[in-house]
Amino acid sequence: MGKNCFLYIEELFSSLLSQTRKPDEIVYVDNCSEDGSFGALEKWKYKFENLAVYESSLTPLSRLRNFANGKTKCDYIAILDADDYFLPEAIGLYEKTI
Repeated sequence: MGKNCFLYIEELFSSLLSQTRKPDEIVYVDNCSEDGSFGALEKWKYKFENLAVYESSLTPLSRLRNFANGKTKCDYIAILDADDYFLPEAIGLYEKTI
């Protein structure tokens, strides 16, 4: 999730691509960015067949997160903002603790 996060998208999705336990589903909601972020997401659709990208103008952030939660089909979710990233074993460690 993010707005005008073009500079961070590469690191975010690279960290998801490097996971030792791949995510079952990725939902990204762009909050009407004006810096090309939404277009930058297109290349990642080819690397993640389970990536769904949405655009929304919802505010505050809690409504945007609820929107994203409503789009997922998974029982467990991890929320990352566009300027966040995961270390390579993050998803695997989360799965072991559940």
